[in-house]
Amino acid sequence: MLIIRRRLGESFVVFSGENRIEIVVTEIDKSSIKVGIAAKDEIKVFRSEIIDKYLPNDTGRVESVAR
Repeated sequence: MLIIRRRLGESFVVFSGENRIEIVVTEIDKSSIKVGIAAKDEIKVFRSEIIDKYLPNDTGRVESVAR
C-alpha cells in the first residue's frame, strides 16, 4: 500500500493504461476528509463498503448497485 500525505486542496494522480484519475482533498474535519475524484465517465468509482457488499469475491462485476 502506498501512503501519500496531502493537504487541503492538494491532489495526487493515478494512471492505469491511458486512464488518468485525479484525487483532490476538498475538505478536512476532525474525523474525516472529503475527496473529489476526476476521471473519465467510463471509469466507475465506488466506496469500498459498496464493493464489499455487492462484490464479496471481488469478481470485477457490479450488477445490483443503485445509481
